[in-house]
Amino acid sequence: YNLIQPRVAISKGDDLSAWDVVEIPSTPADRVNYAETSLIADANVITAHVRTTHEDEALYVSESRDGGRTWSRLRAGNLPVTSATTCAGRLSTGQRYLAFNVRPVDAATSPRDALAVAVSEPEGKHFRKLVLIRNGRPPQTREPGFAKDPQWAYPSVEEYGGNVYISYSVTKEDCCVSILPLDAFR
Repeated sequence: YNLIQPRVAISKGDDLSAWDVVEIPSTPADRVNYAETSLIADANVITAHVRTTHEDEALYVSESRDGGRTWSRLRAGNLPVTSATTCAGRLSTGQRYLAFNVRPVDAATSPRDALAVAVSEPEGKHFRKLVLIRNGRPPQTREPGFAKDPQWAYPSVEEYGGNVYISYSVTKEDCCVSILPLDAFR
C-alpha cells in the first residue's frame, strides 16, 4: 500500500537539493495506480489529479489550500479517463488543462487509442471543452518490450508563441508532437 501512496514534493526554497515529501491521504480501498499525480496551481488552491487502477473509474482528485503542506482525502472525479499518465497545468489564457487518454466507449477501441486535452473557461475551475489530439489505432510495435502496446500516451503540454505543443509517446518507441494554435482551446 505505501508503495503506491500519492505524494507531492515541495522544494525548500531555492535549495533544489532539499525537499519535503507530503502524502496525499488515501486508503487501501482507493485504487491508486503508480501514484502518478498531475497538479494545477491556482492562487489559493492546488488540485491534484491522481491515476486510478481501474479502467471504469475517473481520476482521483485532492486539494490543498496551504501550498501543498496538507491535502484533502482522495475522492473520485467524474472525467472519463483511461488509467494512464496525465499532464495538467494552466495556459496563459487562465484556462486549466488536463491532457489524458479518453476512456473508450466500445470494446473494439483500446484504452490508449484517443489522446485529448480538457480545458476550463479562463479562470474557471471545471473543464468545459475537450480538444482531441489523436484518435484511432496507433502503430504496432516494432520491437518487443514491457507493456508495449499500440498507444498514444505520456502527454506533456507546453505553450509558446501562441501555440500549444503536446508531446507524447507513440507505442513507447517514438515521440510525436502535435502543435495547435492557442485559439483551438478557447
